[in-house]
Amino acid sequence: ILFSATMTDDVDEILDEYFEIPEEVTLAPSGTPLEKIEQLAYKVPNFLTKINLLGHILENDESTQRVLIFANNKKTVDLIANSIQAGELRGIIRTDVMARGLDISDVTHVINFEFTDIPEQYIHRIGRTGRADKTGIAISFISPKEEEIQIEAELLMEKEIEFLPFPQDVSIAERLLEFDVSQEQLEKLHGPVGLYIGALTPPEIAVSILAEMTAVKNGQTARTRLTPVDESYTCRIA
Repeated sequence: ILFSATMTDDVDEILDEYFEIPEEVTLAPSGTPLEKIEQLAYKVPNFLTKINLLGHILENDESTQRVLIFANNKKTVDLIANSIQAGELRGIIRTDVMARGLDISDVTHVINFEFTDIPEQYIHRIGRTGRADKTGIAISFISPKEEEIQIEAELLMEKEIEFLPFPQDVSIAERLLEFDVSQEQLEKLHGPVGLYIGALTPPEIAVSILAEMTAVKNGQTARTRLTPVDESYTCRIA
């Protein structure tokens, strides 16, 4: 017998290797019925704009009393935590792994700062709110590269996520982080290209992130160089 919270490609490979004609039994997702959760989303062009939008929501929406914010890795969690002022944060920031076994009562909002890579995991995330006799709100920030997986999650749920108009008083950042550039885009680049971390990012976090960045250009791995420019940091791929 094999138990798995999600049926990923890795799980399918284990089944193929160790089981003969396995019978699959699927249980309804644990937690909250989707009908009790209002699912909302914003189209957000890049990572730093997501930071601006998160700060706007936490500062202006008084209903965000107990918030669970999801990101896809610890580096992103640390960057968000360092970019949002401590007094504005009324909740905790976690990855899916960090949230396992974590039981938080009366969560008013789940915010997907980054959309999960696995459609089933989206249901597990938003099921942290709206429990018992309460309703909940799930808000997702969807960048262009996350739209495909968002559609896959909607097909899985047989339910569409409602997109809200982007707030006019939220600044749209033009500078990009490495989170905003896909490997496919990098492989198409010809000649030097600039990737940017804006002034919202603390210097020590900017240095940590950019020091680990690599880019593939013309079949070769190129290390990045960090150059301070005014209050921002510019990283050029050599």
